Amino acid sequence: MKSALPAAVTLFVYAIGLLFVGGVTWYVAPPGVTATTALVVSGAGAVLAVVCVVLLLQFESSRARGLLGFYLGLVLLIALAIGAGMRLKGSLARTSEFNQEVRRGPVTVVTQTRENKDSPIHPVAYQAVGIAATVTLSIFALVALAMQKPRPGPQARSEPVGLPPEPAPALSAVAPSSTTAPSA
Repeated sequence: MKSALPAAVTLFVYAIGLLFVGGVTWYVAPPGVTATTALVVSGAGAVLAVVCVVLLLQFESSRARGLLGFYLGLVLLIALAIGAGMRLKGSLARTSEFNQEVRRGPVTVVTQTRENKDSPIHPVAYQAVGIAATVTLSIFALVALAMQKPRPGPQARSEPVGLPPEPAPALSAVAPSSTTAPSA
């Protein structure tokens, strides 16, 4: 039997990693930038991963719930990897635009506000790094989780567990008779 514990630990560590990446991304965001999306997305992903852990830990008592947690965990990892990967391309493009503007000459870097949100003259590299870290973390966790699928143990016996076995038939105290007739 392959236990569900390694897969549950993988998903739990993934949840902690998501929270760490989201927190660091939020912390390194430039002044004036509301980077709450990093906290919200990573927090929601972490909560869903912990729900999958709870379901996965029920594998011993309910195989269906355990496998549901396992497969939902795989879907979560794939969704976050693809979703973050799709956002990564745009974030890298905006970072490249910002870097080109800075290389052209003296530029006044402004903090991001609602009015200048689309201007390439504000730093967005923190987003690219956070998104790339989320993609990388999701892919590593996906590979690790795929290799740790829990397997059911041997089939349970039909006898209830914990009851003593039936006693063997008692032997008679009389010695077996011999096959020879007694001589007189």
